[in-house]
Amino acid sequence: MRSEAIPTASQEVIDSGWLIGPAGALLLASQYRLEWAWQADKKGLGSFEYEINDVWIPNDDIRETESLLAAKSFLRSASFATSMLRKANGLPGSEHLACTISVPMTQEFAASGTTVKFFTRRGHYPDWLSNLDVFHTEGIAVIEISEINNPSIIDFK
Repeated sequence: MRSEAIPTASQEVIDSGWLIGPAGALLLASQYRLEWAWQADKKGLGSFEYEINDVWIPNDDIRETESLLAAKSFLRSASFATSMLRKANGLPGSEHLACTISVPMTQEFAASGTTVKFFTRRGHYPDWLSNLDVFHTEGIAVIEISEINNPSIIDFK
């Protein structure tokens, strides 16, 4: 199954790349705004990044049967996520970078798109990642930068 093309708005996020924000946070350049009131500290770094680095990837243009829509949506989002992880290589703290890909699995929300969130495992970060089995209405994948940097991992492009 081939990956669907990355939508223009998502490609713009890739093209904008990363920046180093408050307390050394790794932030998507297209998402972070200096005027945001919440400032990061090293204790809450991963959670801060998780809140900022939140990207919605539409799937309403994918023409597919309901049974394959979630899979195609995941492939599109995984292609986006791996592009962003590769782009972060070499930045300070990038060795701790991970992302979640959340794909709705119910018919009611199947066409609502997917969500990709990036964060580092520094300071406090989302602690629910250790038990993904509790999610019944969405499929969640966690991808670590170390997996992308390993040539034996499947490329989503």
